Order: sequence, then structure tokens, then C-alpha cells
Amino acid sequence: LETQGLLEPVPGDPHSLHFAHDLVRASVADTVPGSLRPRLHLRVADALEKDDTASESAAERLAYHLWAAGPLAEPARTAGALVRAGRSAAVKSAFEAAERQLRMAVDVARPAGLPELELSALSQLTAVVGTQQGYVGPAFALMERAEQLARLLGQEREASDFLFSRLIGHSQFLQVERASQLAGRLLESGGTSADPVVRAHALHAWGWHQWEVGNVGEAFRYLNRAEQALPDAERPGQNPVRRDLQLLRPCIQALVTRSEEHTSELQSHHD
Repeated sequence: LETQGLLEPVPGDPHSLHFAHDLVRASVADTVPGSLRPRLHLRVADALEKDDTASESAAERLAYHLWAAGPLAEPARTAGALVRAGRSAAVKSAFEAAERQLRMAVDVARPAGLPELELSALSQLTAVVGTQQGYVGPAFALMERAEQLARLLGQEREASDFLFSRLIGHSQFLQVERASQLAGRLLESGGTSADPVVRAHALHAWGWHQWEVGNVGEAFRYLNRAEQALPDAERPGQNPVRRDLQLLRPCIQALVTRSEEHTSELQSHHD
């Protein structure tokens, strides 16, 4: 194979070889009987996992080979690898690849009854889709499913994140009635929650909704209450949806505060 120029060293890695061209790899793959391919994919995946020197790009190769191994690979192993590959692709801003891998992770985890892995994939997928299209349209179904899973797993804070994100999305679409329903749900759930972050989310959501419907003073009061309720120790976690909400929150606060100041200035001038 080396003599024929079909294999060549990987640049910067003297321990590895790769096919000289994708066409070579495809031609070799075409000669392998279909019944043998899943077993070979699984062997490649096993080898990649044992290689301590594997580069970061190996995560995507591992996920591909586990997925191609089909039912021979444990679903949890495949879904977990796909989630890691999707996260790696998203960090590099390869959003199309990230979305594809994360959707595959969901497709593997859901029928296998792996709610934790499905929720992890949906959290990443929602952020990827939101980055490209905003938290609107196609993201609504993802967030609704993620909220259901979070509540099923007893993750109240994560469920609140997804519900708040849906509220923002419906607001962007000017779907005031739907946004009002979601804001009411958040306010109700926050009122009975022992989690200060969930309570703060509820107050923020209701304040945002009040500003949208023109109650600037009420919005200002609720947002101030939300800031006071928020724990000082809150830090961005692994949930990308919460990170986006944490970036959005001060923008909402500044917008409503300026509107309140402008309203007060007008009232003073009128008086």
C-alpha cells in the first residue's frame, strides 16, 4: 500500500498513517462486504479509544465509527461519543457538523431510553441551532422536548432555562399570547420553587413580558426583584442555554431601566 502511494504518514504524527485521498478510502470501503463493515467500524472505534495520543479531531472520527457500527456498539457509548463530537465541532464554529452529530446523538439516545444523554445532546443542539437561527422556529420543538426531559430527571433549573428560552423566542416572533402563557407558567413555578435561580428566572420572565405589553414600571420592579433574588455565586455552567440567558439578562435589564428613566423624565417634564 505504501509502495503504491495509497498510504502516507500523517503530518506531525510519525506514529500514524492515513489514506492519501478520500477516494482511496472510499474505494477500499467499497470492496468490504456490507455484513463485515459494522464489525470493522467497531474495531476502528476500539482502537481509537485505546490510543492515548489521539488528537482532538479523533473525537469526531470515533463518533462516526461507533455510529457506523450500528447495533454492535452500545447506544450509550455511541450517543456519548456523538455528543462530545458535536461539542468539539461547535467550539470550532463548525455548526453544520455539530448539528448533524447532535441530531444523530438524539436519534440514538431516545429509542434506547437514555434521557440523560438525550438531554445533553438537546442542550448542545439547541445552542447550536440558536446560534445560527436564534431561539425561534425549529428550536421550539427541541426546547420543549428538553424541558420535558429536565422535569422528568428532576432538573428544575434546566427546565426553567428551556422554558425561559422559549418565552424569548415567542417574543421575537411577536406571539404575545403564547409568550404570556409561558411567562405565567414561569412565574407560577418560580413562586413555589426553593431554587433561587428558578425564582429569579420567573421574576425576569415576568418583568420581560410586562415590558413587552407596555407596563414599563411593573417590568422595572420585577427585574429589580429578580436581580436581588439571584444568588451572588451563580456562574455560567455547562448548560449552553443558561450561558446565553446570562448574557441576555443584563441587556434586558439595561433596556427596561432606560425605558423607565425615559418615562420618568417625560413625567417630570409634563409636571
